[in-house]
Amino acid sequence: MNFIYLTILIPFLSFFILLFFSKKFKSNYICFFGVVSIFISFLITLKSQFYFLSQKQLFYEIIYFKIIKIQNININLSFLIDQLSLTMLEIINGVGFLISIFSIWYFKNEKKCYLRFFIYVNLFISSMCFLVLSNNFFMIYCGWELVGFCSYLLIGFYYYNNKNINSAVKAFFITKIGDFFLLFGIFIIYYVFNTLNLKNLIELVQNNKIVENIFLFKVALYLISIGACAKSAQFPFHNWLLLAMAGPSPVSALIHAATMITAGVYLITRLRDLISFFPEIFYFLSFIGVLTLIFSSFLAIFEKNIKKILAYSTISQLGYMFLAMGFKLWNIVIFHLSMHSFFKSLLFLSSGSLIILSNYQKNIFKMQFKKIKNIIFIFLVFLIGGLSLISFPLFSSSFYTKGAILWNIFLNKEYLYFSISVLGSFFTSIYFFRMIFLLLFNNLKYIKFIKIKHFYEINFFHNFSLLVLSILSTVLGLFFIYPILDSKESIIEFSNSKKNFLEIFLSLISISGIFLSYFIYFKKNIFLKNIFYCKYLYFSYIKIRKLFKFIIKSIICFFNFSLNILNFLIYFFLKKILFLFSFIFNFIHKFFLKIEINFLNWYILLIFSIFVFIILIEFIFIKF
Repeated sequence: MNFIYLTILIPFLSFFILLFFSKKFKSNYICFFGVVSIFISFLITLKSQFYFLSQKQLFYEIIYFKIIKIQNININLSFLIDQLSLTMLEIINGVGFLISIFSIWYFKNEKKCYLRFFIYVNLFISSMCFLVLSNNFFMIYCGWELVGFCSYLLIGFYYYNNKNINSAVKAFFITKIGDFFLLFGIFIIYYVFNTLNLKNLIELVQNNKIVENIFLFKVALYLISIGACAKSAQFPFHNWLLLAMAGPSPVSALIHAATMITAGVYLITRLRDLISFFPEIFYFLSFIGVLTLIFSSFLAIFEKNIKKILAYSTISQLGYMFLAMGFKLWNIVIFHLSMHSFFKSLLFLSSGSLIILSNYQKNIFKMQFKKIKNIIFIFLVFLIGGLSLISFPLFSSSFYTKGAILWNIFLNKEYLYFSISVLGSFFTSIYFFRMIFLLLFNNLKYIKFIKIKHFYEINFFHNFSLLVLSILSTVLGLFFIYPILDSKESIIEFSNSKKNFLEIFLSLISISGIFLSYFIYFKKNIFLKNIFYCKYLYFSYIKIRKLFKFIIKSIICFFNFSLNILNFLIYFFLKKILFLFSFIFNFIHKFFLKIEINFLNWYILLIFSIFVFIILIEFIFIKF
């Protein structure tokens, strides 16, 4: 298992080569370095997975060398290899590889973008691998910040548009607020335990070493949980994920499916043994999750931008994961995270194809497509991804993972959370098939020939990624992911009659949402449309959007105000201190300057001053 570091090193070497030696390469070689490095990292992950399973060990801890050794601070470069980290590596490298292949087609008429894209992506994937393998909080935070920096670069990929730059800065700033919570939590943990190693922390907690500082430890875990919520776009930090839509579609797929948004879910799952000592944190996570999933699925119904609708769907699915973590369903959370990475990357990549083929139009009410032979294939894979998003019965993988989440919530008799989750699933069916009926069926009936800037020929690089992701988004995808704790029987279970009844109920909810969308958007039923889009519902939508914008602006303003106060205090005191030192050194300089130019009176004054000073010191010591 010692070669696991290559999953980090190889993409980083590709980033380094492309950054400093790219002028000698043609675009084909750039693609080769960018894609093959990620593929090699994926193969190393698979080899590590097979070796790990054959050894039947719970975990491996590999220590390479010391990073920091200052007095009692010892931080090693060490990796923790278990089923959780290996599963995350499979998602990061596997989905990242497919997105990179698709990007060859996506940027084929923008070859100047090849270089920047693969430089950013290789650094992004290397940073994410570093994050999930890290065995101490110092390394986790380094990977955490590198991932945030790479997302900033990718969101502002089209930097020549000021709007994209503003979106990148705002998204970076919102996530940075969460990063400060995480950093303060790490400081408190080190203050309490004098270590940042995850395994050492778990041993100390299990041996009841937190009795004296239990309050501080709880505060630290709350702060870390808030940082994880910010990274995974939970309320009230969700707005950064909508701003991330400024980047190209492969970037959106990478951020939403394999890298950035998974970091928060991963961190909470990694710290599950620590958090389990404080049930209050689980209540906090489940409340945040259910609140996020219901408002994001509701807002998506009124959104017109296709990428923002998919962004809301990501926020909603992450809400289900945080809700499940609140009920300690760790195995099911990772399964659902894995399935989500498959169908969400499929949805973003296929939506990118649709945007290009509609002359870069993103409004679902205005998108029209040029008649080409592969348009049906793109619509089909988009539909497969959507069926998995809405948890279509039996066919989709998320039907079993989301169904397992709702089933366990029902078993815990949390009927309010269960009802809200079912309502969120109903809204998901409505807003996705709203897109389907507006984009697919209306355009098939009235195909219009439009002029597009570049004729995009659909080729192997386009079809391969979409085809593989389509297969993984079906029920077959469940068999490519290994559980982290339990067996797969907790996900797929046919012998429980109550669970089967619940699955039938959830299926009817999803199908009813499909039929409602059909009558409103395809059949144009005025009566149903007036009922569903009544002025009270639309009014609540406007108010909710204004409320969330106000909350985000308030957080940013408070953060800015605090920074300004801090800067003022630092500047005020620093200015006074610097002025004092300047005055002292200037006085000393002038004094010795006059002595150096051989003025006799200054020599006499210096000798007399020293004599008086010595007499005073002796007098003080004798007196006291």
